[in-house]
Amino acid sequence: MGIKGVRTRKKTNNLITHKQLCRIAAQYLAGHRFNCPVVVTEFSSIKNYEIPDALGFDSNGKSYLIECKISRSDFLADKNKIFRQNFGELGIGNERYYLVPAGMVEPNEVPEKWGLLEQGEHNILMTKKPEYFDSNHIAENQILISAIRRLKLSTAVFVQPENGFSENFEPQGEN
Repeated sequence: MGIKGVRTRKKTNNLITHKQLCRIAAQYLAGHRFNCPVVVTEFSSIKNYEIPDALGFDSNGKSYLIECKISRSDFLADKNKIFRQNFGELGIGNERYYLVPAGMVEPNEVPEKWGLLEQGEHNILMTKKPEYFDSNHIAENQILISAIRRLKLSTAVFVQPENGFSENFEPQGEN
């Protein structure tokens, strides 16, 4: 038991799985705080090294990354990833957060410019606000394009040739 009014790091019971925490993160991004109409979870793209636990895009083009960690060892190891060390060139997300069980990580342990979200029994508390990152837009676009391809929406998206559509134009499927 800590001193009243002073946060102390406590040992957390992993009552939640990583996959469940990722779903909570996705719901959080889609909710009223971020209002992201597009959210992907644990999404890998062949051209992108980073597999975001939850990545959301708002209607203004801003991107939000949430990395979910259910153990301290996983949180501490995350800083060794190449796109964490070289965030200016490789990282995704204009705002980047860690989502952890409440009490597992202190705000001062979170890397510079990152935010901290803590999952409580019934809510998520932002205990550290992030700063803005210039994200890797190419990597983000690759994730979005890959998601669209997987949804098979490409047959419903048409690109008009410079000379317009011909009368016999028929949309082609994916190549």
